[in-house]
Amino acid sequence: MASGRPGAPIRVNNGFPATASAPLLAPRWYQCILGGSATCPLQEAVGWYGGARDDASTAKPGDAPVDLIVDTTLYSLPRELKLPDAKGTMRYYTIEAAAVSGYGFSPPASEAEVKGLRGQYAITGAGADVTWQDAVNHNPKAPIPFLTRIEPRPDLGGASVAAAPLWKQTRAVGEIGVLGFALGIRLVERSAPTEPARVASGLIDTLGFCLVEPRLQESAICKDPRRVLPPVDLCGAFGEVLQPLNYCKP
Repeated sequence: MASGRPGAPIRVNNGFPATASAPLLAPRWYQCILGGSATCPLQEAVGWYGGARDDASTAKPGDAPVDLIVDTTLYSLPRELKLPDAKGTMRYYTIEAAAVSGYGFSPPASEAEVKGLRGQYAITGAGADVTWQDAVNHNPKAPIPFLTRIEPRPDLGGASVAAAPLWKQTRAVGEIGVLGFALGIRLVERSAPTEPARVASGLIDTLGFCLVEPRLQESAICKDPRRVLPPVDLCGAFGEVLQPLNYCKP
């Protein structure tokens, strides 16, 4: 993905404005956060997804819909490493990966800052995904916001992301939401394991949840409009679906 001037949309490989370039989080993180824990281990990325929309800026009446293809590539490291110390002795390390997320929403544009990795993990990547209230309310005439910034921020131990509608879109915009993600790694010597860092429980994005939990594909959680909400609200609305899958307490 590439971005031009500040505030301009980030564009995918085929030139269309991007709406998502974000990690998929491990199901066990959802189990912790939906289990009522005040803190959970840092999230772990198990995949990556991307998204784009036609901005319709060059479309003419009667034009056929445009088919969009978005390529995503996820780079990974081996779980185990063997490295020499200062004396040349080979030591064995395990790579611990982690991710943190943040959420912000407002009209007509939105920003989010992600924190939590500073001093513990080396930042290796950042991602973002756009949500918007008018889409949730099925308003097809509302301008579609796009990603305008995905920036790793070592000073935050995280990332800074932003989303906004295109310059040419002048109609009223609903609440734009943007999810931000930061990924990091650290080396832990196998002979000296450490406790995983923990962070306060956050929000659940139902789209991301549905992408990693195939047992929910036919449920109302995945068929209803996308939501970003606290775990207690998701359990309250869909407890009958989630409790048999060990995601929410009875």
